[in-house]
Amino acid sequence: MKNRIISEGCLDELNCAENQDASLDEDRRSLMKKAFNLGIAGAFASVGFSFPGISAHAEPLVDSRNRCGVKVMAVVTFRPMTAEQQEQYMPKQVPGMLQLYLQGEVEQFWQRDQRQGVFLLMNVASVEEAGTLLNALPLQQAGLMSYELMPVGPLMPLGMLI
Repeated sequence: MKNRIISEGCLDELNCAENQDASLDEDRRSLMKKAFNLGIAGAFASVGFSFPGISAHAEPLVDSRNRCGVKVMAVVTFRPMTAEQQEQYMPKQVPGMLQLYLQGEVEQFWQRDQRQGVFLLMNVASVEEAGTLLNALPLQQAGLMSYELMPVGPLMPLGMLI
């Protein structure tokens, strides 16, 4: 399966006012971090992966609330892996994904069907940047994952109701 980028309209011009809100309090950030740690562990554990030695208490590398750009939905599909491939690639894949999250480039993620992959909501400068970031991940480089990228944004017709 070849990676695809789906482009529609001028989503590069999204308003990033919501990302400028600096009012997240420590309790909410702490809760979000805990939810993420449980989510990433659960998502990878549910597809048979473990990642010993990874700290669940890493501090964010950047303040992602000030990022502007486009939201990109990445539909990631994992190819079946042998136990040897899991041992070889997952100790590098999981920290790579965590780093994208801590840098604010992956904003949210959800598990797909069992053993198939994940949905990632990315906050990047462009659809092309999303592809570059995913291409750098070990499973992509090994040909063990593929993805489809779709820019997403506000449902603009709702503005007519105001």
